[in-house]
Amino acid sequence: MSRWFLSLAALLGGAAGMASADYVYIIANVGQSRDRPPQVNPPGPGQIGVPPGQQIGVPPNQMGLSLSGSPNQMGVPPNQMGMPPGPGNIGFRPPNQMGLSLSGSPNQMGVPPGGMNFGAPPAPDGKAIYVGAFVEVDAPYKVMEEHKPLVPASLGTRYEMETNGHWGVPPGKDEKTRPGVVYLLNCTDFPNPVVQFAPVNHATVAKDYEKQRAEKFKKDPKNPDSKPDPQAILELAKWALAHDLNDKVQELMKLLAADYKDDPAVKEVVAVFSRVQEDLDRDVTDDGPAALKDSLSSDHTQSVSKDGKGHYVLYYSNQLNDPDEVKERLKRLEDSMRTFYYWFALQGKALAVPHERLPALLAVGEPEFDRTRNSLSDPPVVVEGFFARRENLSVYCARPLDDRYDMLDKTTAAFWNQGFDRTGVIQAEKQKTAYAKDSRPQDKVYANMLGVLLKGLEDEAERAAVTHDASRQLLFASDVLPRGVTVPEWVQFGVGSFFETPVHSPWPTAAGPSTLYWPIFDQEFGRDGKQFEGDAYKTMRKIVTDGYFRQLGPEDAKKSTPELHKARAATWSLMYFLMNKKLGNTERYFQLLGEMPRDLELDEDTLWVTFARAFDAYDAKAQRVDEAKLGNIAADWVGFVKHEKPEAQEFVKQLEKDLTDINKDAGQPMPPTGPGGVNPAR
Repeated sequence: MSRWFLSLAALLGGAAGMASADYVYIIANVGQSRDRPPQVNPPGPGQIGVPPGQQIGVPPNQMGLSLSGSPNQMGVPPNQMGMPPGPGNIGFRPPNQMGLSLSGSPNQMGVPPGGMNFGAPPAPDGKAIYVGAFVEVDAPYKVMEEHKPLVPASLGTRYEMETNGHWGVPPGKDEKTRPGVVYLLNCTDFPNPVVQFAPVNHATVAKDYEKQRAEKFKKDPKNPDSKPDPQAILELAKWALAHDLNDKVQELMKLLAADYKDDPAVKEVVAVFSRVQEDLDRDVTDDGPAALKDSLSSDHTQSVSKDGKGHYVLYYSNQLNDPDEVKERLKRLEDSMRTFYYWFALQGKALAVPHERLPALLAVGEPEFDRTRNSLSDPPVVVEGFFARRENLSVYCARPLDDRYDMLDKTTAAFWNQGFDRTGVIQAEKQKTAYAKDSRPQDKVYANMLGVLLKGLEDEAERAAVTHDASRQLLFASDVLPRGVTVPEWVQFGVGSFFETPVHSPWPTAAGPSTLYWPIFDQEFGRDGKQFEGDAYKTMRKIVTDGYFRQLGPEDAKKSTPELHKARAATWSLMYFLMNKKLGNTERYFQLLGEMPRDLELDEDTLWVTFARAFDAYDAKAQRVDEAKLGNIAADWVGFVKHEKPEAQEFVKQLEKDLTDINKDAGQPMPPTGPGGVNPAR
């Protein structure tokens, strides 16, 4: 489920009341001409999710799909919005007409066909290119009377929101400790790019959890002494884990340990989890091998968690003058580690917790990131990070590396250089001095909105990179695999993607159906009938023998080609199946890989035979793989993953139908599309 899934769900499904929205969607047009004033659609009745008298306006010839409006008020100009046939494809961008596409080629969107995404390639001057972020807020649209209004009423309706406490400032009551209060206003009297917003009426995962918990713990009026089903509590713990609510996982498992410790249904899992929890809670004093620290130049600093329980040492350049960035990254690493260990514990598996801190490096920018990667034999990059197996080092970039963020950053540089602090404008302790001297009220609001948008994009990229590469590192740190073995890329990427929350997900999705890779899998195996290599067995063999990754070249990663996304989607889907349905055999497979000679590249036959042995599909006497058994496993894999849909998949189908109907009502013919109804243009 991407950011677009939920924003459109709220905006098309009904008015998102300003007093009830838990998220805000902020959007900027970075493709607009710098020489012409921004234009907006005239206000109209019935616009959904937008304050009265305001609108998310963009010129009709620049954006085919409005973020507000009923089916007849979508901002869809005649002859400018097409809808490809086929489920799962809910957008089409005719050339030079629609800067916002809900599907598209990787070269345009940053994600593969079938994936929901936001963005577009560079366009001629004046063409719309939209960048958006979906941001959860702590106190949604609550008008806080103690704050002096920043925006005069003459400029339009002004709204306030509190930014999330995890953005560097913990929630509190006094001025120095409360989150920053930002002001939102759809006003066209801003510098370019135009930045506008819409509320999204969708419950946060925290509220969803509380609702589920209340239902499971609801008392039976006929039996006041009854207790919840322990298996139901365990399932709720697994749901909380997938949504990064690790504190709730601990709370539920502590409850099971206290009240259900002898229940045969959960006894073993409770014992394993308690043991793992104790190991994770021990103080860590060893910073790991000194060789890495010695290899870094003197302009790097190291940081560890202050409570003595942190499992990471984070190295960062002294040029990075944002201590909050370091703290956030350390916290994210710790959360990812606990998610990794908790998941295995909830399956009844206790993995070894490292006794020394794991090294990570935070590069200040792309040049340092690239230099570090080049010095480490060019490990594969996923989002803004990579893991170097030999050095046991995960490396992350302090800023997103994708084009849409870069365009926004460069487009707004002149504004920030006028004296605005782009991080301070959303933090309470810095806001008083964060604005340029003698700046207008609307400029301050513009700074607020830009600050939230940039931070939202940074937060999204950071989460995706850490959840992926921290999991790769833990695969070896937990002794599941020895670092000396040349493990096939499909295993490393598969585990990383299994625990990853991909970009464009509005909330964490660890160990769940990938909002990025599931649509590609579904398209390839379902609607198109291609089945990757013609059938499930051949496809599984190509995955396991690293065939998809072996055939990729440097340009595939650089340009984010369909071939790259196909390889990753296939790999994620198989690992997702194995981890959920064949964990015992998968552990055996990892064990057999660990017994291979050190630093030896394994050929295809060796990889395939090793996999067959782990899954009881190899005849040792005949020295032959049992193709029938592996064929059954392959069929089970495809069937299982096809039914494991992301949370918003049903909504996507309905939205697709609504948009198709709108298109038909406008008398539009279906535009030509590529396989599966996806626009192939780049």
